[in-house]
Amino acid sequence: MFKPPFIPREKKFFGLFEKSVENTSQSAVKFKNLVDLWSDIPERVREITELEQYGDTITHDIMNLLNHTFVTPFDREDIALLAHTLDDVTDCIQAAGDFMLIYRVETPCKRARELADIIVQITVELERAIPKLHDHRGELKDSQLLCRD
Repeated sequence: MFKPPFIPREKKFFGLFEKSVENTSQSAVKFKNLVDLWSDIPERVREITELEQYGDTITHDIMNLLNHTFVTPFDREDIALLAHTLDDVTDCIQAAGDFMLIYRVETPCKRARELADIIVQITVELERAIPKLHDHRGELKDSQLLCRD
C-alpha cells in the first residue's frame, strides 16, 4: 500500500548542489587551462573569479532555502557544511589563480600542473557523487563507495 510522506521534503537542494559542483568543476578546468597554457593570465584569472562569485551566489541560494525550509532532505548542519565546503574549493582555486597573477609567476612548475590535474580529477568525482545524494536507496550506497575509493 502506498503511503505518501506526512510532510514533503524540499528537493531543490539537490539541484543547487549539482549546480555548485558543476561550477566548482568549471573553475578547476579553467585553472588547469591557466596553468597549462600560461597565456592571457589576467583574462583567465578574471574568468575564474566570475565563477567563484557565481559559486557564492549558489551558496547563498542554498542557505536562503535552508532558512526557509521546515523539513530538509537531510540534516541542516550537513546541508550547510556541504554547501560551504563546495564553495571553499572554488574559493581556493580562485585564490591560487589570484596569487599567481599578483606574484607574477613567470611559468608554473611541473608540480603546479600536476596539482591542477588532481583538482580536475577530484571535481569529476564530485560531479559523479553529488547527484547520487537524492536517491535514498541504491545510489546513496554508490555515493558512499565513491567517497572511499
